Amino acid sequence: MVPDCRRRSGRRVGSSSACGPGQRYDAQRPRWGNHDWSAHRRTAVMRVVTPCRLRQLSPSKCEKTLMLAKLFTAPSRLLLVLLCAAPLLAQEPSALSGPVLGYLVDADARLIRPIAGIPGNAWVGAPVETPFPLAFAAALPGSAHAIASSESGSQLLVVGLENTAARAIEGAGANPSSVALSSRGSSAALYYAETGSVALIHGLPEGPAVRARIDVSQIEGRLSRMAISDDGTLAAFVFSHEDHDALYVWASSSPPHAPLRLVTESARIAAIALLGDEVIVADRGVNEVFAVRDVRGEAARVFLAGAREGVASPAGLSVSTRNEIYVGNAESSTVMILEAGGRLLRTLQCECAVTTVAPLRDSVFRLTDNLDRPIFLLDAAGDEDQIVFVPAAAPQSEARQDP
Repeated sequence: MVPDCRRRSGRRVGSSSACGPGQRYDAQRPRWGNHDWSAHRRTAVMRVVTPCRLRQLSPSKCEKTLMLAKLFTAPSRLLLVLLCAAPLLAQEPSALSGPVLGYLVDADARLIRPIAGIPGNAWVGAPVETPFPLAFAAALPGSAHAIASSESGSQLLVVGLENTAARAIEGAGANPSSVALSSRGSSAALYYAETGSVALIHGLPEGPAVRARIDVSQIEGRLSRMAISDDGTLAAFVFSHEDHDALYVWASSSPPHAPLRLVTESARIAAIALLGDEVIVADRGVNEVFAVRDVRGEAARVFLAGAREGVASPAGLSVSTRNEIYVGNAESSTVMILEAGGRLLRTLQCECAVTTVAPLRDSVFRLTDNLDRPIFLLDAAGDEDQIVFVPAAAPQSEARQDP
């Protein structure tokens, strides 16, 4: 029987204890230290066969591709099969029609790229076509849309990532300084540093509209964090000072033009997330996670977890559809899962440097940022949470065209 770590073919990140003698795992570049050719063969065949299963090749080309895959029975034929199959795949349209986990924005290249496939067998695809060169973009979680603007445009737009259709968000200026998206991508908070203002957008992606405009120019400190609810009726903001951070909230029930409400202060807030009428806060200054409950009313602060429970320089925070709290720790490379009341449910180890916990879609979260390195994902869709990785994105000229 093939050892467990070989059966995973390097695709799934697990405990190193599953590996046999002489095997090692390189966290910087996920691969097995020795050559498990059976695993390489299975992986290569799957990459050739997948487009056929997804009906992305015509029957005649699919038949030829499958024939090549069946011929692949020895390591020496790996290059031959891939070289023969590549022209067949390249002749097909590049539009994605298979499963897509989500979309990533390459801020340096000003491109949007899909994570195609399924957890444990996914890859970064070729950049999607957009109706204009991007100056700013943010991909909406759980949606084939992004909010974006061009260098010459004066408005923010919602752009389709499957059909390149675009619609303007009336009243929302182009090129915000920073953006925060709700967990399902239906609302957004946009900060414009030049004017010291925030625009709250709801109704994404089909019917976007500005719900409120907030003047934050008179608040001391630097706006460093934002969060907004899916319905756009609640938003939270962190303003950073030299020796502390301050948490403010806005609610749709507030009087028009009312200033933001200060609800608490903390040492150094690394991340915030909304859970109903609560703001969940991760403080890396004191290694603590706490909740501010009933922020529309009394706003009571409640301790949830600290260093004793495993909080270690938190870098990211998110809430799942099961109302579980996910805390990503940079120092220990772990993800802690808490119930809403703060009880620690489980802890997952990641062979990565955790920098965020950002939703891609329901129950799938991104844990790392760099596209030129393997991208680690937390898949919480099944009965058991698991951390998987996606191989580093290929340069644009080498990006795969098939999902």
